[in-house]
Amino acid sequence: MSLRHEQAVYIADMTRELRGMAAGVGLELLSYLLAIAEEEAREQSRRTHYHG
Repeated sequence: MSLRHEQAVYIADMTRELRGMAAGVGLELLSYLLAIAEEEAREQSRRTHYHG
């Protein structure tokens, strides 16, 4: 795995944790935006995993 892939996975994991924290205190918009960031990071990790 490449460094870029590993970083994208880490970012996705961190944004998932932040999204949970935001949702837990009722910050719906922030939670939604973090969900979008998480999905983008996951997509990037998939691309870098399969395409180097």
